[in-house]
Amino acid sequence: MKRLAANLLCVLLGRNCARCGVGDVGLLDSFRTADDLTVTPETEQYDVDTARGELPDELVDVVLLRLGVREDDEDTPASAGGPQQAELQGGANTTHRSDPAFDTADFADTAPGNLRADYVLPSRQMEIEQSRVFWPLNTSPLFRLVGTFPFPSSDHRLVWIDVEV
Repeated sequence: MKRLAANLLCVLLGRNCARCGVGDVGLLDSFRTADDLTVTPETEQYDVDTARGELPDELVDVVLLRLGVREDDEDTPASAGGPQQAELQGGANTTHRSDPAFDTADFADTAPGNLRADYVLPSRQMEIEQSRVFWPLNTSPLFRLVGTFPFPSSDHRLVWIDVEV
């Protein structure tokens, strides 16, 4: 979630960011009057060096709070296939610090490895019933739908949540 918020921050502030590959977009310029998207003194007090891909965690937290994004680890979509494939594929996956159950994309094993690249962003007001990443174990008959490289569908996995309406 922190990486996504960092990407959002680069887009909103219009910074060129090596970390997320975002150019000088500056979406906040269009939203200066919207309370939930305004750059405030609390966000401007940080020394943000996006050219080097550095965004302080505190600033990312401010962005998530301001956008009203729910960020409970217990509701993070997960799969059983992500950890299995990370272990089988090895390579860059062995150096990752995040839980491979949260991975949503099967990228090159040399670099960057499998990553959490796809998100569902529920607001804090939503009641989440369940959430998943569709990445079945390779022993499941459904594994043929995601497969291994060259993929029968995509290197990204379906991410979903059920919410109470």
